[in-house]
Parts: sequence; structure tokens; C-alpha cells
Amino acid sequence: MTNTAVHTEETPNSELAVAEHVLSPNLRLHTDALISYFQQLIQHNEDADIAKSYVKTLQEISGFVDIKSRLPAGPSGRRDLSVGRETLLQFGKLLKDRRLKARLSRAALGKKTGLSEATIKFIETARTRATRGTLLRLLAVEELGLSWADLAILRELPLPIDHPSLRELGEASPMNWYVTPGYDGVRLVEDLARFLQGAGGLVEQTSAYLDHHSAMDYLAMTRASAVTMTHHAKIPLHEVAKAIVATSGGVGLNMIVLGAGNGVLETRLLQDLVAMQSKVDVDLCLLDISQPLLSVAYKHAVDTLGGIAGMHIWAMQGNFHRLGSYTKLHHMPSRPQRTRVYTILGCTLANLDDEAQFVMDNLNAVARPNDYLVLDLQLSSGRTQEEIMANDWALRGELHKPTARWLEGPIRRSCPDVRDIQMTCRLDPAPVQGSYTLTVLAQVRSQSQGERVFSMFRFRRHDKNLFIQTMAELGWDLVTNPPMYLPSEREATAVLLFRRR
Repeated sequence: MTNTAVHTEETPNSELAVAEHVLSPNLRLHTDALISYFQQLIQHNEDADIAKSYVKTLQEISGFVDIKSRLPAGPSGRRDLSVGRETLLQFGKLLKDRRLKARLSRAALGKKTGLSEATIKFIETARTRATRGTLLRLLAVEELGLSWADLAILRELPLPIDHPSLRELGEASPMNWYVTPGYDGVRLVEDLARFLQGAGGLVEQTSAYLDHHSAMDYLAMTRASAVTMTHHAKIPLHEVAKAIVATSGGVGLNMIVLGAGNGVLETRLLQDLVAMQSKVDVDLCLLDISQPLLSVAYKHAVDTLGGIAGMHIWAMQGNFHRLGSYTKLHHMPSRPQRTRVYTILGCTLANLDDEAQFVMDNLNAVARPNDYLVLDLQLSSGRTQEEIMANDWALRGELHKPTARWLEGPIRRSCPDVRDIQMTCRLDPAPVQGSYTLTVLAQVRSQSQGERVFSMFRFRRHDKNLFIQTMAELGWDLVTNPPMYLPSEREATAVLLFRRR
């Protein structure tokens, strides 16, 4: 069985000092050699534009190495690599002054860099140390006029300010990636291909994200969907965060993301939670069966939150239908006084074949009293079949092309002789009272086989009050339910629940 833990690139100070002593002169030699090589390409007009960009980057690296070599040495003879609060305040003031001089708001700077407004605020107020990736993004904003000399005050230390840098040499650094025992991504893709080469039938929901092509098509679909983007923008996570902070008692927080997807909504929720707390003590675990999507979510979370003091971010690759077997998520003997927040966002719960059964068999097996559950729902368009058929936008006309492309991709890759795939949406019943299912069917025609039909995906619509009632019967009581409204009468809601028993 596979049990793999991949550790961060963070290095204890003692190791860092040795590495720096050995690498700095060699790094300068290597960068100079690479600069010479790319300059020759430019002279011969071979990939000149790319070569020029490499030369610029390498020159900046060389300059940084020179700056680093001139940092003052400490009592031990090694350069002082620590970063104190005064230094962070100094850099924060510098960034704020440059931003204001450039007449950029935090939101405008965030748009230019891809950073959140909260991240910029935390850097300017010394609540967080900017990560290397964040510094590079700020350096690229010409209006700020930042240079490597400006960044050198941070010592380019690859440890966040909250990291236990005084730990004993040789002690393992925090884990940032874990593959659950028994997970075999290759076998899952192979099994899916064999099934799609068969006579037809029900395709398990998670199969839609397994391989890299499917993951890319899914991300493209979400970006192309105005409804999805509006849903992400309007979901009232700020109100949910306020309710968690108001009722959790100020203890440490473990956020467990079930079905991370691209991680955008979960990261936004955590940003709001962090911004509302005077002291940050957060463990964020992103869980997903799709390695490509998990990588995207993890990178987004680290880029956005990775430098915040008191924050640990890690990813778990596995199937949340086996939640009870992942003891690493739930067993915390050394940190018993912590609040756990489970999230199922991006309408993931509505994509399960039986959401009530999932709660009973998986979530209830691991959740403790007073744990939280955050989820979002798309609401039903009627109570009768006639109302639903008339009002639900998904049942009008053809399936959205990016959605069709995403769902038919595995069929085309598994069955090269496919001639035609017709995607339709069918109204079906659902196990939860007041809900109904929209089933996406793929009618497949190929040269070697006759017509086959696959149930590729299921989308669920819920009656809000009946869903909340069902969850209460399963042991989860309502904390808050701030409304949200999507265009074209596409109503949705966000729900915060806590575990009663």
C-alpha cells in the first residue's frame, strides 16, 4: 500500500547556512554561464525573445546573490538570516509607500499581482512575511519600482515567520502532501477506460476529474461559465466566516476541504476567517481524488495564504467516500482543543449520488460535537415535474458546450473509434426529500459497437428548508443561512451547520 509524505522545501537555519556557503559562489558561476549562452542565442537570432527574458531573470538572480553575499555576519561568523518584526514592519511600510505613490489601492495591486487584498494588507501591517513567490509578483509591478536591493532586507529566508526555526537539526519539516494508503490513480483511470469501452451504464461521479485532460476541461468549463463565476463571486462566505468566529470560542482551527476542486472558495473563506482573528492558528487540509485538481488547489492556497503566521497548508490525495479511514485528518491527541470546519463547496454535495447516505456513512463517522460543516446548494425550480421542466434552465435546450466537452472527454480518449456523442439532460428523482436530479446522459455511437448510453454525471437541486430539516435529522443543526441570488432566477444558498451529536 502506498503511504507517501512529501515535505516542504523549508530548511532549518543551520542547513540553510551550509547550503548558502556552498552554493552562492557556484550559483554565480552557473548564472554567468547561462547568461553567456542565452546572449549567444540572441546574437544568432534563435528564440531571441525567450532568451532575452531568461537573460533578464538570470541577471536579477546574479544581482541578488551579490547582495546576499554582502549581508553582515553574525557572532558565529555566518550571515544573520533571521527576520524580526521590525524588519517586516520596515518592508510593509516600504510596500505601502510605493503603492500609495503609484496611486494603487490594495484591490488594484491585487489585480495586477494575482494576490488577494487581504494578503497585501497582511504584508503591509507585518502580520505575514511575504513568500518568495509573492515577492516575485510584487517585483514584477513596474509602478512599485521595487528592486532586489529593496527585497534584500527580508534575507530571502525560505521559512515563514511562524515556522519553528529553532527545532533540532534533522527533525522533519511539516508535511505538505499525503497520498492515502491504497490510492492508485493509474488503476482508476484504467478501470474507467475499460468501463467506457463496455456496453454502457452509470459512471461514478469522481471519474469526471481523474486524468489531467478531464481536470483541464473541468477548469476551462468553470471559467467559461458565467453562472459558475457569478456563483463564486456572490456566495456569502464572509457571513459564514463571521458566524464561525462568533461561535467557535477562539480556539485553533482545522479546516478540512472535501473535494477541493480549484480551491478558490475554500481559500476565500479561510482568508475571511484569518482576517477576523487576532491570532492565527490554522491547519488547512485539501482533500481530493484528482491529483491535477488537488495540485491547482494546493498552489492557489499556498500562493494566497502560505506566508501567514500560524498557517499550515497540506494536501491529501484520496477518496472522501473513505473519510473514516483517514485517521491523519481526525486524530489529534496533542491538540484536542481545536475546532474543525468541514467544507463541501462548489455544489460538490449536490453531485453525490446520495448526499444523506454520505453524511451518515462518512461525515458522521468522523465529526465531533460542535464541528462545523459549510456547503452551498443550488435550489429547486419547482415542486412538480411540470414546474421543474418549465423553470429549470438546465432542461432547456442543449448542454452547455464546455460542460459537454468536459464530460465526453473520457469517452473520446478511451474509445478512439467513436463517431458521435450526443449529450442530453434528464429529470430524475432524488433520495433527499424535496430534491430532484438532473442526469447528464451520453448517447455514444462507434464503429465497433452499436449505440450505448452512459450516465456521465448527476446534478442535484434542493428545497432549502427540507434539506436543512434532513440535516437536522442527521445530527447537524443550522447556524446561519445567508441567501445568495444568481442571474436568470438561478437561486442558490450557502449553509453553515454544526454537529449536535
